[in-house]
Amino acid sequence: MKVQISMTVELDAKDLKSYMSDLGCENETVAEYVRSYAISAIPAMLSEHLRDNGYQSDVTVTKSNY
Repeated sequence: MKVQISMTVELDAKDLKSYMSDLGCENETVAEYVRSYAISAIPAMLSEHLRDNGYQSDVTVTKSNY
């Protein structure tokens, strides 16, 4: 099954820029960082929750507009 997700995230840009600086990610914009984080983290977290509850399914990104 494929599920398309579209969302808007509200965040404190100053805090995130500071965090990104700590990580050495100054070459990305805040928007780029948040998009790439969401694309990589959401499937990984959902797959982990499924495994933790006895399921063997993996969640993967099949298409990204980013």
